[in-house]
Amino acid sequence: MIQILPPRNNRIFWFLVGNPEFVASSRIQGLRIHEKLKKLGYHSVLPYTPAGIEEEIPYKISDKKRLKKIFREGDIIALQKIKNEINIPLFHELRRCGVKMVLIDCDLPLSPEISKMTDLVICCSKRLSELYSAEGTRSLYIEDSPEAFSPSPRDSRKV
Repeated sequence: MIQILPPRNNRIFWFLVGNPEFVASSRIQGLRIHEKLKKLGYHSVLPYTPAGIEEEIPYKISDKKRLKKIFREGDIIALQKIKNEINIPLFHELRRCGVKMVLIDCDLPLSPEISKMTDLVICCSKRLSELYSAEGTRSLYIEDSPEAFSPSPRDSRKV
């Protein structure tokens, strides 16, 4: 069995592909989970919120030394659909900091170069998880369930 939740002293940093106000996958597979983890007592952090859809994490090579001050061994980086290979230099630097990396993916195409750099790919479809596994990537299928984190429509109606 794959343990999903880290020890509570590990920090979780979320990098979202889009602004959760406009991008449903960033809201459902990023922001809502981040909010729930915080409620459960985990140290979950959103370092920044993209203005729109941003496939490149804002990082300059000159920030390299700062990374070791920000990230520490055991931290978890959650990449919500961050699949652009332009981020590979940053991912190498994060690995040198001793972090674990998880890619949360819900769409084709596969991203073998990025997924090989992660410890786990979490997919919201069985087929996508199977395709990553066939590429030799450790993957896990978790069904989307946004209703578990939001009030039901019936609860919000005024009577």
